[in-house]
Amino acid sequence: MNDRQPGSPKRLQLKEPLMYRYITDPGHGWVEVTREEIDRLGIGPRVSGYSYTDGARVYLEEDCDAALFVRAKKDRGEPVDFVEVYQERTPIRAMRGWA
Repeated sequence: MNDRQPGSPKRLQLKEPLMYRYITDPGHGWVEVTREEIDRLGIGPRVSGYSYTDGARVYLEEDCDAALFVRAKKDRGEPVDFVEVYQERTPIRAMRGWA
């Protein structure tokens, strides 16, 4: 049974944090999330042009956009955790900007 009102945000029932990749290169870092999750959280319009996308995934820049994502997850009671992945030459910088 679905007791959600039409148009209300979908909430996940999580006890364990979801793991996200925090990808860094020598100059910056990004949190990798799916486009679907950005849409579900409703934060797309507030993500800056300093984040990148390949269409299916979004790479949220570490200074502001990643914090926006974490706040949105916490507001919904959805814990997050990160695993850092260092890439000397990340393909993220060659992707198209979000905005």
